Amino acid sequence: MDEYLVRGALLYCDCGSHKRRMNLPVSHGALVGEDQPMVHAGDSLAGDHISSFGVCSAECPPVGEDVYFQKEGTFDENGDRKTVGFGIVTGPACCPDINGEWMNAYKATLIADHQNPAGVPALTMQSFLVCNHGGIIRAEVSGQIRKLPQYNLEEAWDDFRLATTDVLSKVEALAEGTLHYHVKKAIEELANSPVARVVRGVAEWLR
Repeated sequence: MDEYLVRGALLYCDCGSHKRRMNLPVSHGALVGEDQPMVHAGDSLAGDHISSFGVCSAECPPVGEDVYFQKEGTFDENGDRKTVGFGIVTGPACCPDINGEWMNAYKATLIADHQNPAGVPALTMQSFLVCNHGGIIRAEVSGQIRKLPQYNLEEAWDDFRLATTDVLSKVEALAEGTLHYHVKKAIEELANSPVARVVRGVAEWLR
């Protein structure tokens, strides 16, 4: 079984231009860890749980005026934005029209609350939604927070400074060696030039 989806899972639609977080207005009471509310198959309402995915590229997109968005950037392992995109994407606005509940929910884990005392299957990374416009909505990141590597800025700066000094010293040595080589070649070429031969001849005559 893949990991459970929780509030804040990063979703994408294969016909949408942008990724969006899954919302859960009210927790069902089932948690992953200490404070990450789990979501279930019934959390499929457009607006409440599912947001617009930007521009729709489906064969039967929603009717309406075209919209313009900055292109999508990249995300880290927790679904947090790392970079922004460059350029513009335009087309019909995504208006999710969800067909029923999440499919391929994990029936071995049921989430019960006062609205569903019998329990509703939990969602995992294998679960998906179908949009009536033609898109399939899945999770790219479960929403479970991972502890990412922590960097010591002072140590990183020291490493960078040492590496830079090493590179600069090598470049300086290379430049110095190249300069010596070209000076030597110039002297050799001058010594063998016709002018040099004339000068040597005049010097010998004067002697």
